[in-house]
Amino acid sequence: MAALVASYKGMTARGGPKGVGDAVNQSVVITFMLLFALNFVITAIYFQVVPQKGT
Repeated sequence: MAALVASYKGMTARGGPKGVGDAVNQSVVITFMLLFALNFVITAIYFQVVPQKGT
């Protein structure tokens, strides 16, 4: 996921070195938010599918 976001942002960067720096910053922030959301979804699915131990 991080590679996809970074590749997209890197290939669409405009404005020279400043644009590349902005694209890197944006890709880090977007990747963090996407991984946080994906972790939440996977955890919710896990708790629904896997039964608790000891009950």
